[in-house]
Amino acid sequence: TYFLRLNQSICLSIMPDIEDIKPVKVDPTLKQKIFVEDFDDTVVCFQIVFFGRQWYCRISAQTSKLNNLHLSIPTPFDNVPSSICILNGSSSAESKSLSQRLAQKLRCPVLVSVVLPNDQPMLKALCERRLVQELKLMQEQIQSEDLQQQKE
Repeated sequence: TYFLRLNQSICLSIMPDIEDIKPVKVDPTLKQKIFVEDFDDTVVCFQIVFFGRQWYCRISAQTSKLNNLHLSIPTPFDNVPSSICILNGSSSAESKSLSQRLAQKLRCPVLVSVVLPNDQPMLKALCERRLVQELKLMQEQIQSEDLQQQKE
């Protein structure tokens, strides 16, 4: 009990007004969708997260590891969104080009990670099409929720 009281007194000396700390209001705009699609013999996992002002999209067929990540941001100065590699790995070029296309379509920052087999180019096109379908559905859902909140 001595150590417990000592620990409490140390905490109170560091943060004496702990009762005055008010909780931070969290914006409930975080939306996530995870789904799996079977394309011929390849099972592909999709993860889409909307953070309120940006999107995170992950397409993976081989592993659950995140081994590449690109961020693209649309700018008013160029038709092609600016892109930066955050995590460089296999399929890095595909992640970059997909993030740029999505940032251009969605008109907001997009983080993308793609881990697909290199020997299946048709699979990449099918995955991109399926991802875009889900993004459109999520956008419509988010817009309808925003309209409902504005009415209330």
